Parts: sequence; structure tokens; C-alpha cells
Amino acid sequence: MLSGAALAAGVPAQQGKADRVRVTAYAGGLFRLTSGPASSRLDLSDRLSGCTAGIYDGSDPQSRPSGGEAQTRVLDLVQTGGFWYLIFQASLESNCNVQGECGAATDTTLVWLKLTPALRVAARQTEVIEDCRAGRNIVSTPGSDETDDVPRLELRGEVLQVVSLKSDYVAGSGVQTTLRYLHAAPQRGLSTHSRKVALN
Repeated sequence: MLSGAALAAGVPAQQGKADRVRVTAYAGGLFRLTSGPASSRLDLSDRLSGCTAGIYDGSDPQSRPSGGEAQTRVLDLVQTGGFWYLIFQASLESNCNVQGECGAATDTTLVWLKLTPALRVAARQTEVIEDCRAGRNIVSTPGSDETDDVPRLELRGEVLQVVSLKSDYVAGSGVQTTLRYLHAAPQRGLSTHSRKVALN
């Protein structure tokens, strides 16, 4: 269970006021899902890209890690066939040391969950769409642009589509991945298609 100290440090997700399943993020890649009296704990510590332990300044010997909660944004919530289907983005600082490689960058992971009425996880899927140290960046998505520190993903026409590129500058090529999610068929989860492309 989450301790009282952890509960006090939770950061609610950005989501619609009418959403019946609420998401709260905690340090360490932990989340709490609540719906009325139902509540469950979700551990995504091994699924998220970025720093879940809290950031610190490596140039300051007195600096201690703080934070570590993902900036979370619920993109869709559907109840059908006796299950909840929830998709959200979780963004974290790329490096715990803000003075280290990618210390000023942000990584983003998409999370899809199939939940029982008691909010137990029946299935889950995660896809990293932005990872600075791996050379993966979002190149196209509705609702966001390159000036956003944290992407603001959103569905357009009940479809979420994100295109990301993992670059290999030595080889002069990359792997472009197109991710899609359909509001009308949430049980299908996140579909991906990848292809090799030449870098300009």
C-alpha cells in the first residue's frame, strides 16, 4: 500500500471533471486509480521512460532528489463490456541529474489499461513515444508542437495517432513508428507500425 507520506505527495492527473476513474501519480512510478469506493494501486516503475526517483543537481553536493511523480494526462476513458478502458500519457524528466545527458529533456510513455469494475488490471500496454537518451522523439501528433516541454496529446475524430522517430545519426537512418488508438474500439489497445527511414 501507499504510505501516508506518499499519499500526501500524489499529483492528480489532468483529466475531465466528469471522468469516473481518477488517476493520481506518485514517485517511484506508482499510481492510484479510484472510482467511488473502489481503489487500486498500479506499479509502472519498470514500464515508464524517465526519472521516477526524483531529480537533483549533480553540480551541487547538497542537492537531494525531489519529485519523481509523472506529469499525467488522461486521454480517453471508456466503459464497455463490463470493463473500463483507460489511456493516459505519463511524462518524466529524462535524467535524474539535471546536469547530466538530457537533463533538460522530458520522456513520455503512453499507458493503456483494461480494468475490472474493482479497478484491477486485466490487461495493460505501454509504449514509449519520447526518450531523449534513446534518440526517440515525437515528430507528428495532433494537439502538440515542438515548442511544448511536455506533449499535449489528444484524440482527433476519436482517433489518437502519434508518429515518433528513433534516430541513428551514425547510420544516417531511423525507425519511424506510427501509434494509433481508436475510441470506438478501446479493447484493441495501442497498435503500432514501424518502418525504416532515411534521415535528412
